[in-house]
Amino acid sequence: MLEAAVRHGVDLSNLWGSIEPGSNRVREACLLVPGAGRTVVIFMSSPDEGDTERITELSGVLDSALRSAPAGAAIAQAILGLDEVGPRQTLEAAGFICAGTLGYLRRPTTPITNPPSPQSGWPEGITVERSDPADDSDLAIALEGSYEQTLDCPELCGLRAIRDILASHRATGVWDPMLWWLVRDAGEPVGAALFNPCPMQQHSELVYMGLSPRARGRGVGSRLLDLGLHETLTRYPQPVTCAVDTRNVPAQKLYERAGFTEFERRIAYVRPIG
Repeated sequence: MLEAAVRHGVDLSNLWGSIEPGSNRVREACLLVPGAGRTVVIFMSSPDEGDTERITELSGVLDSALRSAPAGAAIAQAILGLDEVGPRQTLEAAGFICAGTLGYLRRPTTPITNPPSPQSGWPEGITVERSDPADDSDLAIALEGSYEQTLDCPELCGLRAIRDILASHRATGVWDPMLWWLVRDAGEPVGAALFNPCPMQQHSELVYMGLSPRARGRGVGSRLLDLGLHETLTRYPQPVTCAVDTRNVPAQKLYERAGFTEFERRIAYVRPIG
C-alpha cells in the first residue's frame, strides 16, 4: 500500500491512527485521499462486526481525521463490500449516511444495432447535441433537473455543488468531450449522458445519465443510451461499465436491455465535511 501511495502521489500526511498507550503500536488507522470535485475517499482498518470497542475507537479516529481534512474538501465518501459489516458500523458511528447499494454493470463490445442519429428520430421537441466543453451552464441545468425525483442515490442530492460534481465526472478516466451529450426539450436543457474512456482499466465508463421529469417516459433514455454506446464503442472498442443504485429498477431494466450485466455490488457512504 505504501509503495502504491508513492506511485500515485498519495499524501501520507493524511494517514491517521490511534496509538497503544505507552508504545508505538498502531491500533486503528484511516487514510484520507483527496479527489476531484472537493471529495475525500476513505480507506480504513476493519473492525469485526459488533466489536464495539474497536468500532468506537476507529470512528473517533475518522472523526478527528475529517475535522482536519485537507483544505477545500467538502464531502467524504467510502465504498464498501456487502460483507464489510464492521466497517459499515464504524462509518455510521462516525456520522456517515448510506447513499445506497450500487450494482456495477458491464457491457461487452457488441455493436449497437441500428444506432440512433443525433439529428433525427427523437420525440417531438427533443434534440440531442454534444455538450459545449467551454460552457457548463446548460449542462449544469440539465444535471440539476435530472436529480428531481431521482431514484439514483437520492441521499446525495444537495450535498455538493454542481461544479464539484462536474469536476468529479471529468476526473473519471480520461475526459473526452466528444462523448458528453446534452438533451434539450423545446430548447431547454433536460438531460445528459456522459461517457469517459478509462485506458488503464481497459474499459469505458458511463459516468452519468439522467433526465428531468418532463423528458422521462418518452423513449428518450433508451435512444440516448444507444447513441452514447455507439459513439463510445466506435471511438474506444472496449467494454463499457456503469454503476446504478439497486433501488432504481427502471434504470436497471434500461441497462439490461442494452446488454449490461451485473458483476458486483457495493455500498456507498458519505459524510459532509465542515
